Amino acid sequence: MTRPDASRFGQRLFQEGRALVLQGHVRLTTLVWDADEVLWDWLMVGSELARGLGRLVRTRDLGHREYLRIRPGILELILGMQDASRTLGLDPWMRLWTDGYPWRLWRIADELPILAHLLGPGPPGWPDTPESFALHPRIFTRTDYAAAVVPMADPALRAERLALLPAPVARVIGNSLRTRPEDSSLKIPELARWAGKDGFEEALVLIDDNLRNTSRFVRAGRRAVHVRTEAPRLLGRVPNTVWRDPRTALARLSAGHALAIADALRRHGDRDPGHHLSVAHPEPVTLYPHTDLELDVPDARIRAQWVDPRARVRAAFAASAGSADPAGRGSPSGRLPRDWWGLRSR
Repeated sequence: MTRPDASRFGQRLFQEGRALVLQGHVRLTTLVWDADEVLWDWLMVGSELARGLGRLVRTRDLGHREYLRIRPGILELILGMQDASRTLGLDPWMRLWTDGYPWRLWRIADELPILAHLLGPGPPGWPDTPESFALHPRIFTRTDYAAAVVPMADPALRAERLALLPAPVARVIGNSLRTRPEDSSLKIPELARWAGKDGFEEALVLIDDNLRNTSRFVRAGRRAVHVRTEAPRLLGRVPNTVWRDPRTALARLSAGHALAIADALRRHGDRDPGHHLSVAHPEPVTLYPHTDLELDVPDARIRAQWVDPRARVRAAFAASAGSADPAGRGSPSGRLPRDWWGLRSR
């Protein structure tokens, strides 16, 4: 899909996106989009995970299947913004920042070509190879976070870099690196610069479902839209998981958040930094041709792009502190990550 969906809802969001750019003076270069629970909902199935528990214990195989549904109207909204940006001769590409990993984005885009279309031109191999998603200048993932902060384990380099930043930005990044350096959900544009990604230089507004992420973005002197959503938890604890029938659960999540996001971006306008809006739209969208995907995620990809980046950060900061990393968590060959069931915080 590189044109607005023919449904009335899709057409409405396409026009909303155009109006944001043409009348609301919103610019795609200033927006940073989270992926999970913003662009799509995703779930795992507890009964499937339980059947694989023996394999996990024997071989530590983290491979699993994920079920996704694209959020109604959200891609049409961005497509409308892209269309209007082209009309005005502006940069028409979206910026995507996720705590997920490049292989997963590539796999989604392989079935959803509009994602690569919205992100725009990329490195050699784009969008046909997972590696091109890792190198794309307008995509930031968990592997980029590790690339940005592992060198910051050096106290001298950390002090030097933080001293060059505006005070609010330096405080947010410094506090995070001091207390939880492995927290790759931190979304601050200056991290992209340290990772060699130059697509986030004008970033001003984060659209994210994680209140902690949006709050930190605002404390760093920018603005944010917090998208309130409630993903299912198995037994009240395991995130993004149902016991059976993921499609029924995803249908309940298919609400009109895109409308609420459009309204929030309109209200943000030219407000001063520090503005923080929280939005929700619980009513389901039914008369819409939903896009459902299934991903079989292999163990090797999870290890290389989900487990190992966090492990490298842990190891670097543990070594810098001169302390042994407990339980081998800083080593890619150490224990299973504590958040393996649910692979959360994408």
